[in-house]
Amino acid sequence: MKAELNQLRDEIHKNAVEKGFYDFEQSVPNGALAKEVEHAFFAQKIALIHSELGEALNADRCNAHAHLSKYDNFNIFYKEAFEFHIKDTVEDELADVIIRTLDLCGHLDIDIEKHVELKMQYNQTRAYMHDKKY
Repeated sequence: MKAELNQLRDEIHKNAVEKGFYDFEQSVPNGALAKEVEHAFFAQKIALIHSELGEALNADRCNAHAHLSKYDNFNIFYKEAFEFHIKDTVEDELADVIIRTLDLCGHLDIDIEKHVELKMQYNQTRAYMHDKKY
């Protein structure tokens, strides 16, 4: 199985840049302040990823799940159908987690495909439940 996460990462990051989520970078001077801003930006991105996980948990608590069988006529009224059948569901929020994570990987130029492959290979060497209770 060959993942195409880096291609997806690049598409997601390009969209985020085009939608203005990186406009602040143009106003940040070089030097020490730039590093402080970069660390604060990283922290903000991690917090937003974390918030999407919380939203997924809450969607599950409310039994809000998308149902693929209701995706008929999406091409005609895509936005309306998406908002009615998918928005704010567990699946939608988990997609947000992945999108935000891949966007951050794009910003940081992380070869996420390689890191996922390395981590999966490492996890195969680990003990049952990684020696944890849960």
